[in-house]
Amino acid sequence: AINIIISNHMKRHNNIISTIYKSLNQRSDLNIKFLTPENATDKNYLSSIANKDEYNVLFVPHTGPEVTTQLLENFNGIKWVQAVGTGVEALMSSEKIVNNDDLVLTNLKSVSSVALSEFAMLGALFFTKNVLRFQKLAAKGEWEKPGNLDIARMSGKNALVVGLGSIGREIAKKCAYGFDMEIIGIDRNPDGVPEEAKKMIKHIGTPDELPELVKTADFVFAA
Repeated sequence: AINIIISNHMKRHNNIISTIYKSLNQRSDLNIKFLTPENATDKNYLSSIANKDEYNVLFVPHTGPEVTTQLLENFNGIKWVQAVGTGVEALMSSEKIVNNDDLVLTNLKSVSSVALSEFAMLGALFFTKNVLRFQKLAAKGEWEKPGNLDIARMSGKNALVVGLGSIGREIAKKCAYGFDMEIIGIDRNPDGVPEEAKKMIKHIGTPDELPELVKTADFVFAA
């Protein structure tokens, strides 16, 4: 039987954790206990939960290791901790995790790739289109002729993407297919880059090539 504890002890993760709960709760083969931020830190409440040792899966935010440690101390049957986020560095500070060889810790790899690639495009466009000057003109209620605005184009330019993990590949995809840019990539393991990504990247170099490749780039994205 799969018995899951889903803890929402970090309120800023509320949306994604609530979505996970609603999705899993539709399955009749899962027994799920949802902990609110208040319940997750209430020792009296945790001690009152029946059959605690039957719970074997714990979903927690990827931050807030102190509460996660407390939950693992209360639910001794946990075999799998699912971090709701990409990083697990904070959770690795919990001795209940690092000192338990029988415990599996996983994360939500690539969950933020699309959102972060969009922010990368936002940053590139902000400077290319001289958005700050537009903002200053708008604040003063002034109008300038387009020729005076010192704006450029991204289309047709060269983009260097440093790091071709899930975020870097999403950035490369938007640059290649959204802005018709020529893509150069850098990765510690060029052979490990998925074939689909290689099709849109002219050259994939290693980190030692960075000093030379950066000279060819109009835009550099550190992913």
